[in-house]
Parts: sequence; C-alpha cells; structure tokens
Amino acid sequence: MSLTDVDQDFSKFEFPREIWGRIAEWEVVLKVTTFLPIIVFGLVGNGFMLSIIYRNRVLRTPTNLLIANMAAADLATLIFCPAMFMVNDFFQNYELQELGCKTEGFLLGALLLTAVMNLVAVSYDRLTAIVLPREARLTLRGAKIVLCLTWVFGFSLSLPLMIYRQYRVRIWKNFIEKYCTENTSVLPMYWHVLISGMTPVLRFFCKPPQKKKKKKTRHGSIKNGARRLSQKIETCETRRKSTMSTIFRPFVVRIEEDTENTKVGMLSTKMEPSDATSGFIVSNMILNNENIDKKKDNSLNSENFI
Repeated sequence: MSLTDVDQDFSKFEFPREIWGRIAEWEVVLKVTTFLPIIVFGLVGNGFMLSIIYRNRVLRTPTNLLIANMAAADLATLIFCPAMFMVNDFFQNYELQELGCKTEGFLLGALLLTAVMNLVAVSYDRLTAIVLPREARLTLRGAKIVLCLTWVFGFSLSLPLMIYRQYRVRIWKNFIEKYCTENTSVLPMYWHVLISGMTPVLRFFCKPPQKKKKKKTRHGSIKNGARRLSQKIETCETRRKSTMSTIFRPFVVRIEEDTENTKVGMLSTKMEPSDATSGFIVSNMILNNENIDKKKDNSLNSENFI
C-alpha cells in the first residue's frame, strides 16, 4: 500500500533537485550492453552446472551438492538483482512500487547470506578432506541438511530488510516523488548484530577440531606387553641359532673333509679277489659309502647341531 508523506506539506514548495525522469538513451544502451554479457554467461554457466549434476547420479556427491547449491544461489542473484538495480538506476523515481521496495533488499540480503553460508560449508568440507582426513566427512544426508539450512538461515536473517523498509510518496508543487526508505534507527543496529554474530559462526566452522587423547586401558596395555614379549622371544631365538651356527661350522667342515678322505682311501685300496671275506668287506664298504652320500646333506647339516 502506498503511503503519502503527511509529516509535512510539500505541495507549496518546488522540488529542490533537477527533474530528469529517466537517463539518456545512450546511457541506457551502454549499461545494458555492459550488464548483459555478465548476466548471460552467469545464467548459462550456472544452468549447465545444475543440469549436469541433476542428470548424472554419479556426480551427486556431498561436495558437488554444495557446489550446485552455490550455483543455484548465483543463478537467482543473476535473475533478480541486476534487473532491480538497472530499474532503480534508469529512473529518477522508484518505479518498483511497494512490492519491489519490500522484496529488493530482502532478496539481495537473503541470496548474499545464503552464498556466504554455502561458502562456509564448502570450506569446511575441503578442510576435512585435505587437512583433517581422519575426521568425519560430510555425508550425502548431511549435505542435504546443510543445503536446507543455508537457505533457511539466509532468508530468516534477511527478514528485517523486508519489515523495516517502506514505500513513500511525496507530493511537491511541480513533481511527485516516489522513493523507498529504511528505518534508520533499527537497520544499522541490525547490520552490526549480523556481522558481529557471523564472526563466531565462521570461527566455529573454520576451527579444526581438537584430537581427543586416547586413554590407555588395562586390556590394551596387557596386549601391547604380550606383543613386545613375543618379539623379544623371537629375537633371542634368532640370535641363538646364529650363535650355534657360528660355533659348530668349523667342526662340520672338518667332519665332511674326513669323510671324503676316508671314502677315497677305501675305494683306492687293492683287495685280493680270492679272499671271500675281503670281497664281502669291500662290497659292504661300498654300500655304506653310498648310504653316506645319500644322507650327507641331512646328517652333516649345521642346523642339526643347533
């Protein structure tokens, strides 16, 4: 509802400033040409981002959902804010009427706070992924909850910008002035409270969680003690085997050399074939030497002495 400024009657006075109504056409063309590429590129880029994540189920990860939420906030900002800004800039009077006066600041503040909250969530997700990989990561369900909270907090914190703005009409002698005004006693305090309140929230999200010290339990200490004892036993067994191998190695080599010499000596000895007992003894020696060759690797091994 339009409100007429009745605090003072201005109909007897002329408008104190220059009356121009609307800016020049060349200035309109220049500003539209400047804004239009930014708006088009932003709409196309954010639209492609949202469509790709929506069509591919594989890409619907918590991080990508946060990025899609940021793209949606930017998309809404590009749709509403530039148009409102250009209308206010092109005309001397406020042409958006009461609805525009209520929603302009509200939408701008809500989308701005939503984007800030979303950036905080993305920063925290990257912090846990790179700096704190052992901490709990953001799940798909948690990402959906964060998305809803960013929009709820953004629009809730921007409600004062809708409540404390009013559309007014002031009638002059030669001009009807239309403008949107804010409550200068409440909104400055609102901005101070908002900024000072956002700082602890950002510090809470950006501060890395402290690692909890694990308490040593009795069961854990007993288990560690048993593990250390088994390691010591294995080390002592390895050292004992190494020591015994070093001690008995010369004796084993000597026994092997004596056995080879005995074998060669017995085979080179000339026996009388007429002697039956001698032939039996020689054949028995040969059979015994063959058995010695088969069992030499096992019987004279150094590990059997350990």
